[in-house]
Amino acid sequence: KREALSSLRTRRDAAERDAREFRYLAEEVEALIGRKVRDAVTTFEKRVQGYLPKEDRFWIDPDKGRFGLVKQPNLDKGPVASDGLDEDGGGASVIGTPGGPLAHRRSALSGAEWVRVTTAVAMAATPAAPAGTVLVPVILPDDRAWDPKTLRAALKAWSGYPGQVVLTSTIMPWKGAPPGWTVVEVGGTEGEGQ
Repeated sequence: KREALSSLRTRRDAAERDAREFRYLAEEVEALIGRKVRDAVTTFEKRVQGYLPKEDRFWIDPDKGRFGLVKQPNLDKGPVASDGLDEDGGGASVIGTPGGPLAHRRSALSGAEWVRVTTAVAMAATPAAPAGTVLVPVILPDDRAWDPKTLRAALKAWSGYPGQVVLTSTIMPWKGAPPGWTVVEVGGTEGEGQ
């Protein structure tokens, strides 16, 4: 009986050592995966940012599955949500340093903001063409009400995209289309061209 008890204690001690080691390994693997995800998110944010006008700041929260733009809040309108819903009913949070400038992370975007962001996300997510092949991706952003300056800023930001962008708009960009863009006017008044 003494031998059996001693054997059980030895096995128990070995199991406790293994459990400690496995907990440590699990924590290390979790930390490594967290770092890799944060690195991938940072890389993706930079890619998306490259297709946005410089006044837009993109953010993504992979834990909550949300993304949007960072905005400077208009504090004249009253307090800003610290977490929860913003004035548009979407997710909001305040970021910044105490006493420093506040930035408002918004996922509830206006129509033109939504088009800019989702188009930039699609552009950043476009895979590179495999070696020896030609890939011509085509992106068709949703039609939204643009103002001329915002439309021009979006077109300039999208100019570096290696694929085609087909955009419909009821207005022309401010100062005309940026270099590299072709404007095709469609339609007219009834009876015209018949």
